[in-house]
Amino acid sequence: MKFDVLSNTLLRQIALILSILLLGGLLFTHLGSFIPALLGAYTLYILLGGWVKKWRKNGNSQESSPLLL
Repeated sequence: MKFDVLSNTLLRQIALILSILLLGGLLFTHLGSFIPALLGAYTLYILLGGWVKKWRKNGNSQESSPLLL
């Protein structure tokens, strides 16, 4: 029985892909509580984007932001 020897570059590529997947999984699990917050902020940005642009032209945006929220 002849065993095929894996090349050194192939082993490095596999190790790199596995480490990227492992780090991605860790980030996803530990930052999972921030994903709903980001989605909520994006939703507010989409919903209130037109109002903010309109009020920026007429006055101070720092005064209008708390009023919109």
